[in-house]
Amino acid sequence: MNKRYLEIVETGIFVLGIIFYAGTISNKSIAEATGISIDLLDILNSLIRYGLWFSTTLLICARWKVAWAIAKRNKWAWVVAGLSIMSTVWSANPGHTSLVVKEMIRMTTFGLYVASRFKLKEQLHIIASTLGTIALLSALVAIAIPSAGVDQKVFVGAWTGIFTHKNTLGKMMSLTVTTFAVLVAAQKVHVNHIYRILTWGGLYLSYAVVILSTSQTSLSISSLSILLLYSYRLYQNQGNKRRLYLELTSLVCGVAVFIISTSWEIILTSMGRDLTLTGRTEIWGSAISQLFDKSLWLGFGRGTFWAPNSIFARIAGASVGHKYIPPNAHNGYLDLALEIGLIGLVFFLVSFLVAYRHAITRSFVSSTPKDLWPLAFLSWLAAYNLTESSLLVDPNLTWPLYMTVALCAMPSGRAIYLRTHRPNRITPRKMIPIRE
Repeated sequence: MNKRYLEIVETGIFVLGIIFYAGTISNKSIAEATGISIDLLDILNSLIRYGLWFSTTLLICARWKVAWAIAKRNKWAWVVAGLSIMSTVWSANPGHTSLVVKEMIRMTTFGLYVASRFKLKEQLHIIASTLGTIALLSALVAIAIPSAGVDQKVFVGAWTGIFTHKNTLGKMMSLTVTTFAVLVAAQKVHVNHIYRILTWGGLYLSYAVVILSTSQTSLSISSLSILLLYSYRLYQNQGNKRRLYLELTSLVCGVAVFIISTSWEIILTSMGRDLTLTGRTEIWGSAISQLFDKSLWLGFGRGTFWAPNSIFARIAGASVGHKYIPPNAHNGYLDLALEIGLIGLVFFLVSFLVAYRHAITRSFVSSTPKDLWPLAFLSWLAAYNLTESSLLVDPNLTWPLYMTVALCAMPSGRAIYLRTHRPNRITPRKMIPIRE
């Protein structure tokens, strides 16, 4: 195949993967409103799911040396994926786990493919373009087809856009805000006028959709992302002198955490939220209790705890209300521990800290948008999963993007190394080049 056509096809695969794993193709309300058969929608989802898996696996094999070099950049992330896949062995529901681990394999394969095929700059622009288009479509659907794009039952008036739930829309739009905030925060004076309009327009649009989704968590994370990115911009680049800004930012964040931890009741009440975070704390208590009592170290197995007809989920839901069964723990870290235990959670945190350290180094030595992206995404992921679960839900966009960022966050090249170390004190090591 002609190289140019192959690049177009691979970009299309990346875009389609973002659209699919974001969950935009599974909205049955839109299908009904537009006259599309539900059976046809299911067939389309299956074709895309297995088409992405087959194509990304084939392309990884075609350039396996590059993929192998990239995969070694964060070995801890592979341990987490491996534990999820192997959890079928000790799962409390092996039949269900054996089904859902296939999605884990597909998401991880997609993440590796993106990391090994696209440079970091390309990743950022494709993600921003795709998520911006999703934001625009969500706004158009909510305005043009309210029966499909606006909640008419439980959260009346809340926008759902092209998604099935307001919180899903809020989550994806908060990620969109973070993505466009990266592009805006790293802009320079000589940036093209059209580029400036598109980036600022994407930021304003996605933030407005977050507000209209009425998701308080997403609104808080979106606002925090914008503030943090401007803080990062202060200490980004140009020598050790700027480390002062990093220390000041860390101090400000520490003070903010202290204020929130000591005044959280007042803050939540002022936001219209109850002190149990809409029942989350009761669910967390019940889930943690079951985890400690039955399977602390290895967990219950991939997808088992919240599986359909799960006794564990019924017990956790009973702490909130009679016959209530929560879909997840509304905490990504707790859900991860429930699936692969304390051991899996520790490995994930190690992989995250390794990636975060690399992301800070990358953002410190450069002033381009691509070098802010890993730090911005990891900060978003860390904050969002405190009160929502988006790490290992099937299918989801968070895990493939996490694998991609974890594998691409490490800065490389002699120039970057010399700018972060004093040459007269340390002899530079041989750096392994990767795609940035």
